[in-house]
Order: sequence, then C-alpha cells, then structure tokens
Amino acid sequence: MADTGNGATLTRTGFVVDIRSITIGNQTIDLLDTSLISTTGFMEKISADLADAGSFTVEYLFDATDADVTLGGAAVSTTITFPGTGTPATLAGTAICTDKKFPDLQNNELQVASATFTWDGVTGPTFTAQTA
Repeated sequence: MADTGNGATLTRTGFVVDIRSITIGNQTIDLLDTSLISTTGFMEKISADLADAGSFTVEYLFDATDADVTLGGAAVSTTITFPGTGTPATLAGTAICTDKKFPDLQNNELQVASATFTWDGVTGPTFTAQTA
C-alpha cells in the first residue's frame, strides 16, 4: 500500500539537520549504438555494462549553528529510511556531497537550504524492502 513520506529519515555522519524533504533521483543506464553501415531503419542498441546509481537531494531548515556539509571528499555511509511499520525499507550506500545551496534570506520566510549527494557506486546503493 502506498504511504506518505512523513517519518522518513536520513542517516549520514556529520549531517544532522531538520529535513523537509528528500528527493531521490533517477538511476540510469546508457545505451550503446551497435548499428553497422548496412543497418537500415533504426539504430540498433545494447545496454551499457554499468549503470549510474544517481543522486538524492535533501531540503532542510538551515540553522547557522549546524555543522556545514563539505563538498567532495571521501564517500560517507548514507542510509535513507522509508516510513513504514515493522522493519522499514532502506536505500543505503556510500555517497559524496556534490552540490549545496545556502538559504535565501527574506522577511517572513524560513531559511531553507539544500544539499545533493551522489551515490559513488562503490558500496550500493542497495534497496532493502520493508518487512513485517
């Protein structure tokens, strides 16, 4: 049964923030053109050997007293835990911070920042389904 995102969590060393949303990006694989000069009609393609594990973006309430997330550097063990009962589903692997945005500063607006993390593909990401 479908559920809302309420109750989802992110566990990542050195990144403790008040999360508003987690947007999980696409995992993709390229196609290779195997067409010959004798091929007619359409290109002929096969799947590449390796897929791109993708990335995810975290939107959070900025607090100037929180530690800043560092761009680049070593990949860090990261787990997104989905809401659910029993043992919730997880998406886990090692990821690197590849983009961050400080908040816009305005009257009557919350300071909302974001960070994008890219799975490095060395460890996962691995999706583990929820169990009762």
